[in-house]
Amino acid sequence: MSELLIAENDFAPLSDAAVVPKVLHIEDCDLVAHGPPRELAGLVELNIEDGNVDGPALQRWLAVCPDLAALDVEGAALGELSWRVLPGRLQELSVRLGQLTAMMDPPATSGLRVIELTSCGLQSVELSPSLSGLERVSFAYNPGLVACPDLPWSARPFSLDLRGCGLDSWPAVSGAEKVSTLDLSFNPVGRVAQEVESWSSLSVLRMADCGLTHLDEALCELPYLRELWLKDNALARLPDGLGGLSTLRVLDLSRCQLGELPEGLAQLHGLEALLLSENPLPRVPEALLGLENLRNLQLWKTGLAGLPESLAGLNNLRQLELSYNPLKRLPDLSELPALGYLGLCGLRTLDWQQGFGRLAELSRVGTISFTNNDFETFDDRVFEIPGLQRIDVNKTGVAGGEWQRYRESFPDVTIWGG
Repeated sequence: MSELLIAENDFAPLSDAAVVPKVLHIEDCDLVAHGPPRELAGLVELNIEDGNVDGPALQRWLAVCPDLAALDVEGAALGELSWRVLPGRLQELSVRLGQLTAMMDPPATSGLRVIELTSCGLQSVELSPSLSGLERVSFAYNPGLVACPDLPWSARPFSLDLRGCGLDSWPAVSGAEKVSTLDLSFNPVGRVAQEVESWSSLSVLRMADCGLTHLDEALCELPYLRELWLKDNALARLPDGLGGLSTLRVLDLSRCQLGELPEGLAQLHGLEALLLSENPLPRVPEALLGLENLRNLQLWKTGLAGLPESLAGLNNLRQLELSYNPLKRLPDLSELPALGYLGLCGLRTLDWQQGFGRLAELSRVGTISFTNNDFETFDDRVFEIPGLQRIDVNKTGVAGGEWQRYRESFPDVTIWGG
């Protein structure tokens, strides 16, 4: 038997099983009243969901599972636990929802690779310094966790998820040099301080909605940083040295209140995604058109009244989002050979006669979104664009019957809306 489900306190299938299953699911059971009916040597994965489960009840079940490699507990009122109650062979631990206020007293050695203690009211936690095989740690959405614990030594960099905790400053902890991915989103950290330099293995840094007003220049010295996600922060300016992040591939600055961009961004020649939506940007620096590896450029609701006449140079651009801007004219889009998606929603000030002419010059595109525009006629030259598969036309001024005619005339193009 490889897998068994026990539900609503019916433990007979487990008691009567000829062999212990490899995977056991226990749902809606009272484990406080019902202990394990047998030894469970050979059980590799245990999943406990809902029901009545407290710390002592869980310990009783774990005591008969010496071979357990994965434990997943949801909705249990566990209170405080010691790491030492876990089976010695455990590699993956997940506790979510319910309550686990503290996880303390770590053993001298541990083979844990994945630790996820999320949305469970966690307030304090200690990690064993011996977690050499660690791959991922998550304490996400525990607002009572106001301090990051010291981090263990690991043979390789690991990811750390601290979203939605109660951190009000940048975490200064030992072991930071082993973290490759750090998510601090939804913590009122306030600033990225100079201490970031000790996180020298960082490849991905996520800090959405952290109340950031300042980024220290030390951020620009991280040698392996590939992704920087800073959405929903009040960053009036960016550090001048940001262009020195030669390894950067993704930069998300959406809704950061930026009124200008540093010219140094033009040095990010490896950048593949630049997300600038909902910043009050009066212009896009022409120097950015030299980002030859850029694949995704997001300029939704930036207040742009104009763009450079030509976007030549963005040869690898696959997604271009220009929606909800006071644009009057479209730039020359003909030299975008890789374009797959073009967002043109809500362009109420655009000269569509000129705009349709520009679109007819496109060398290729997969999808164009025209949603929420008030043009009353459509230029069927758009349907002749090489590679076109879909147009979105919801909430335009063109009559529904006209779109039906286009559907019949151009069956290879999906017309959504209308």
